[in-house]
Amino acid sequence: MKRIINLLILTAYLTTYSQNNKKDVSEYLNSTVTIFLDDNTKSGSGFIIENGKIITNLHVIEGNKNGYAIINGTNIKHKIDGYFDFDDQTDLAILSAPTLKGNPLTLAKEKPKIGDKVFAFENPIISSKIILEGKVNYTSSSESNGIIKTSIPLNRGNSGGALINSKGQVIGIVNSGIISDIENLKAGYAIEVSFLEKLLKRKNETKKELNIKKGAFHYFNESQLKYNVKDYQGALLDLNKSIELNPNFFIYYYNRANIKLKLRDYEGSINDCNKALKIIPNFVLAYNVRGLAKSKIKDNSGAINDFNKSIEIDKNFASAYNGRGLVKASLKDIAGAINDFDKAIQIEPKNELFYVSRGGIKYFSDLKKEGCEDFQKAKELGFKDAQQLLNKFCNNNQTAKEYFESAIIKERNKDYYGALSDYNKAIEIDPKLVKAYNNRGNLKGDLKDYEGAISDFNKALLLNPKDIFAYSNRGIAKTKIKDYNGAISDFTKAISLDPKDVSSYMARGITQQMLGNKKEACSDWQKAGELGYERAYLFIKKYCN
Repeated sequence: MKRIINLLILTAYLTTYSQNNKKDVSEYLNSTVTIFLDDNTKSGSGFIIENGKIITNLHVIEGNKNGYAIINGTNIKHKIDGYFDFDDQTDLAILSAPTLKGNPLTLAKEKPKIGDKVFAFENPIISSKIILEGKVNYTSSSESNGIIKTSIPLNRGNSGGALINSKGQVIGIVNSGIISDIENLKAGYAIEVSFLEKLLKRKNETKKELNIKKGAFHYFNESQLKYNVKDYQGALLDLNKSIELNPNFFIYYYNRANIKLKLRDYEGSINDCNKALKIIPNFVLAYNVRGLAKSKIKDNSGAINDFNKSIEIDKNFASAYNGRGLVKASLKDIAGAINDFDKAIQIEPKNELFYVSRGGIKYFSDLKKEGCEDFQKAKELGFKDAQQLLNKFCNNNQTAKEYFESAIIKERNKDYYGALSDYNKAIEIDPKLVKAYNNRGNLKGDLKDYEGAISDFNKALLLNPKDIFAYSNRGIAKTKIKDYNGAISDFTKAISLDPKDVSSYMARGITQQMLGNKKEACSDWQKAGELGYERAYLFIKKYCN
């Protein structure tokens, strides 16, 4: 009892701590700003680094000639009259807003660790949820750039905002401009604060006019717009221009790799992922896309290595589990594939594509009911093609048992091909329905498809090696193709399983007679007679006396 009380006290303490932590962070709201540009047609985020100076992303201001900033929580406009400096490799800019006065944010000296709690401030144009909370998933950097990947869902309007730790110190500058239909912007990225420090150390105090011409970021944004309407060729051309103007920004290479994947230029996609990873060595998205591209050229080992690397860096990266599962499925590791899909769904239970992946593998691995349940779940989550899958594979109003019983009725009514169709459907729904294979085999025999009949009896025996009827029926089919020794072997096996199997004694006797083995034939018929089958004596009278 005491342990339960202590646990309740600890839970209450942790809840209070979390609420207080978030409340403390809200005190820094008046250090953040929303930026409006081009007569309010565009907005972004930023934060105060000192009175009159704002930090934001370069892509927020590129191509704009006028704008203003509002401290979040207020409604006073502060004109942005220019910029002091920018760095196109890290997408950072320092703006001038002379009338802006607030509480500058402090830059963190310590690097964040995986699992650290972090906060961002929502652009009020996007949402009324002011403070966003999450954790650090991983970090990665090189000499030219560095990123922090968080679990916070960030959107375009958040670009340029501060990512802060629980002490209220800036650890990164939010950068949300990433094409990714893999993640759908469900996780936020930020540029490591150390690269902002490098920009500030340049101490460029000469103010320039806010008129940075449209360049690499302009083409990057154009590319995104075309990508979103599936104009992949147009998106590719725009990204080529971005890279020509700025060959050192990792996101350009990653986005181009993603587009090339869509265009089936798999080698090109792999090459661009390599370039992105040279700039950001632990960029999980690049490993993931490279893994997908490798799987397309049947480099399954390389693909699995890339997905493994993604998971090693970010164990909660669901798409890597899904990608690895697809490769495992192609290698016939069905259990391993389903396990990976399960993990992906556990991490992102509302991702419809993961249900489609698992559903497809289950359906074609004789787990049809479970596969259809996954297709149904994908439909509920909004997968537009789910109904087609359900119509094609799952909308059987009848069960396997009902199709089986319908086939028997049709067979009795001499609708043999209708019966055959129903047996097919019963087996399609339940591939382990032994009696359906037996009945279909017998029907095929009646229709003189003896090889087909033998195939069905083989399947029945794979499922149940002690199926007397399958051995006996297969023996009869073998006699039809004059495989008499094979038939005798099957009848003998049936008798060994059931020494009172009259029909197998009779059939084996008839087969022995065909081979001229009179003594063995008569012995079998004699045994059948002793077991109560009176007609056996008619055979004895005709062939044995």
